[in-house]
Amino acid sequence: MRWTIFALGVLLLAGFASAISAIDDCDASMVAYWQMEGNAMDSFGTHHGDPSSYPSVTASDVFVGKAAGFDGTQMIEIDDSDNALSLAGGGGFAIEFWFRSASSPNAYLLNKGNYQIRWVDDDGGFTGHIEATVGTNGPVTISSALSSLNAEVGYHVVLTWLPAAQNLSLYINNILENSTILDNPDTSTLPLEIGEDFVGLIDEVALYSRAFSAADVKFHWQTSGGGRDYCYLGGSGDVSTTKTEFTLAGCQLPESAGGGSISAGSCSRNGMYYCEEVSLELYETFYDGTGCSFGASTYVNGNPQCCPSGYLCKDDPDDEEGELPVCNLRTVECGTILEQGLCDAAGCFWVDDTVGCVGNPSDYSCSIYRSNASCQLDVWNVGSAGMGTAVCGTYFVVDNQGYVIPQDSCKCDWTHDTLTEGNYCMLGYDVMPDIYGDNPSTFRCQKDFSSGDCIDGKQHVNWTAGGVNPTGDFLTDETKYAAVLLAAGCTTDLIGIQRDCGEPIVKLPGFSLFALMSSLGIIGLVYFFKRE
Repeated sequence: MRWTIFALGVLLLAGFASAISAIDDCDASMVAYWQMEGNAMDSFGTHHGDPSSYPSVTASDVFVGKAAGFDGTQMIEIDDSDNALSLAGGGGFAIEFWFRSASSPNAYLLNKGNYQIRWVDDDGGFTGHIEATVGTNGPVTISSALSSLNAEVGYHVVLTWLPAAQNLSLYINNILENSTILDNPDTSTLPLEIGEDFVGLIDEVALYSRAFSAADVKFHWQTSGGGRDYCYLGGSGDVSTTKTEFTLAGCQLPESAGGGSISAGSCSRNGMYYCEEVSLELYETFYDGTGCSFGASTYVNGNPQCCPSGYLCKDDPDDEEGELPVCNLRTVECGTILEQGLCDAAGCFWVDDTVGCVGNPSDYSCSIYRSNASCQLDVWNVGSAGMGTAVCGTYFVVDNQGYVIPQDSCKCDWTHDTLTEGNYCMLGYDVMPDIYGDNPSTFRCQKDFSSGDCIDGKQHVNWTAGGVNPTGDFLTDETKYAAVLLAAGCTTDLIGIQRDCGEPIVKLPGFSLFALMSSLGIIGLVYFFKRE
């Protein structure tokens, strides 16, 4: 019996090995992270820069809190006698940072022998491009190719190498600028030098021992572009008074789910994932107990749930103890139930006498509410998780200006000046610049959805939308206002789209080969020792 326990333990440890992460909120592959908060300290590891080498200028309220300001005569030098910063391991590497040139001549942003990232002056420092050289034996050089970069504009740079494909890629502001083949990045014990000959700002320099996917790049660009450090809750996360404070994400979704991210305490829009509010652990609602119940150890019918349409949060039938809830396939179709009592008893949701019984209120929009009180109360949480809220917590750029739609600004707006009941409840969200001065250009978008009948699993949806309460340049520059309205999804579309509706059977997430072999092994061991 002891051998049974030992064997089961080995299998369980192997199964959980991939779930072990760093003790804080940083990526487990992070090697070093210099946040430049007035010093050259490595906030993740022990590769601290020489205090005397830190530039004399510290710029505040720039990217994420403070940034190091270089005047062309200073640089930060970081010892690498343990060779940890060479980034030549089998998992590949990623290097990321923010920078802003101040009419700088040709200069190194990062320089460590086996990898060098340079600002290359195109026309006297006013515009330029990024050039990266990797390897010492037959080095490979890659340059930004899509557009010139302007001085006095901040850019997020990611250089990443995927060994399996021998692919070296350069991203700038979430755009893949260029890629090429690299066999081996080589190693170097030379110190890492930051900002040699550079004039401008450098901030949030981080090194990783794995390659970044496009989803990783987007997640870090969005998070840091919103004033949060890469570790989200692990570091300082300082937000200046002139930087929009908002939450873009708390958990990163796997690439198999389309990538992207969801904020802390929220459910993915397909109901397959829940992001725990405090630990930022990502739960699969079909397998991980309490994911479908928003972290509660039990689920009570009628409470909000995190499940796809056609599924109900209840005790796991495969769990002998039946203690933790997961998403289970519904045994009834909610849309066929005509009485509220029967709807509640079936674990469905009675919206009102007009909409009736539904399996997932998030399939609807704020227009389900017909009174000011119900609109403001938003008991079904459609103002932050319902139809059209995919824009909430996003970041976009128009004419080199970044804009954000804060997650917590998405709410149901009552758009009538009286208490008269009617179709006056709409989805509302704020649009504002990520960095702004005394008179920021902002507006609130209000969006009303109209949906047709659900026929053969398809439903036609269109909407009307417009901005209200514009400020700043939006009051005088109609062209700029129109461009941002369009980018923020705040325009009318009477043609609309076709979307899935009803309660289709949702394909369960794939069952891994390792899980299958582990299960067969456990079953075999149980029968083997039982026979003995």
